[in-house]
Amino acid sequence: YFVHAAPFRDRYGLDWVIVVAVPESDFMQEIAANHRLTIWLSTGALAIAIALGLFTSALIAKPILRLSRASRDLALGKLDDAIRTDTPIAELEMLGRFFNDMTDHLQTSFDQVKVALQESEKKFTKVFRTSPDPIVISTLREGRCLEVNDSFLVWLKRSREEVVGVSTLELGLWASAPERETFVHLLQSSGRISEKEFTLHRADSGFKTLLVTSELVELDGQTCILSVGKDITERKRLELALQKSEAKLKAVLTSAITAVAFFRLYPDDTIEYEFLSPSHEAIFGFTEAELRADIRLWGSRIHID
Repeated sequence: YFVHAAPFRDRYGLDWVIVVAVPESDFMQEIAANHRLTIWLSTGALAIAIALGLFTSALIAKPILRLSRASRDLALGKLDDAIRTDTPIAELEMLGRFFNDMTDHLQTSFDQVKVALQESEKKFTKVFRTSPDPIVISTLREGRCLEVNDSFLVWLKRSREEVVGVSTLELGLWASAPERETFVHLLQSSGRISEKEFTLHRADSGFKTLLVTSELVELDGQTCILSVGKDITERKRLELALQKSEAKLKAVLTSAITAVAFFRLYPDDTIEYEFLSPSHEAIFGFTEAELRADIRLWGSRIHID
């Protein structure tokens, strides 16, 4: 019971206490019913809010996930699949269209680069195969031959099966391992060797002198050496023979008491000396410098008759 007691007095002398008693069951039933209704309404509102939140998050997350997967595929080089743009969110729809346009441009550029690369590879392969100079591609560390052209096989006088996959040391090209180490060190320090003479060994005919041009290249993530050689053994032999011949001729011309001159005579009687032996001074009394300074000096000493 809920009880309320209050005094009551009036001017006639009444002095009462008014007591009001109300049973709890008379009004709490309605309050309890309203309380339960409020709980159910709150629970329903919470469930609806959660459902709307999940629906909204899924609605937003789905195109974002598509963009995420497309970005991953783009990073992996997969440019074939376009992103769906049927989303009620205008910003994500616009972003999807921009992403598809970017993918199309990348695919076009990739195709152009791929075609250009194929053309470049065809040209390189053609030049590589048909070059008259020996060309070899080998690994930097072991010197293992990855690819050689036909001129290299002809120069080495071996088959492709005997060369590809075998190191240059095993082929006997270098006289010793330190010589190759010197070559590799020189190449690593400068990145390129241009027309430098190296002596390489060929099994059938001994050592050969080659004019080598080498450069470091990256192939499939591996540092390799691209080398082009020109066999100048015969030219070196001729140069040495010519030097010896010139030395002998110079020794003969220097020691002989004979005036020897090589000169060009032009129609205006002008003389251009190419060679004057030292004996001119002993015979005529004039040095080489004096004779070159005055082109008529030599002729002036000849008797008029």
